Amino acid sequence: MGVGDYDWSISNSPDSTLHIANTDASTNAPVELLRLTKESSGTPAAGLGSKIGFEVETTAGNEILGSLEVISTDVGSGTEDGAFIFNTMTAGATNTEKFRIGADETVANEG
Repeated sequence: MGVGDYDWSISNSPDSTLHIANTDASTNAPVELLRLTKESSGTPAAGLGSKIGFEVETTAGNEILGSLEVISTDVGSGTEDGAFIFNTMTAGATNTEKFRIGADETVANEG
């Protein structure tokens, strides 16, 4: 399948439930294969972002045991900053932030 100059496919492959593949002539640079976008109908503020939750069956039922978030920490025009956040569940509680990489290249252990 193709869109513009790109060939791509989304399939249920033998090795995974969702497989996104790209074949092109690039040889020495990363290629964006997935983009998650969060927009607001209100005024964007620090903390707005996208999140991926990882749900796993436990004896208590399905639980989100971890998540990855990318949030804005500054939304000013020309001063935009963000943070990449790693969350995990501990002792059955809601998953919470354990590790953060900030826009200023700092790494924080929140756990």
